[in-house]
Amino acid sequence: MTDLSDTPPPGWLFKVENHKGDPFARYIAARLADVDEATAAVREAVEEKIVTLVQNLSKSEVEGMQPGEVRPYNT
Repeated sequence: MTDLSDTPPPGWLFKVENHKGDPFARYIAARLADVDEATAAVREAVEEKIVTLVQNLSKSEVEGMQPGEVRPYNT
């Protein structure tokens, strides 16, 4: 039996913005289990200066994404 608490989430959701309170902030999903790798991948993919981790994503929320993929996420 697998202990789900030890299983990394399949992805992460980030808020990206140019400055705090940016009215044009957007959300980016990253399908990487490691949060540091996901953060680095998002930083490489966006021009915004601030990348903030919002939450982990469930398997159903990253369904259709390829492992390692980073893309816009509609909240």
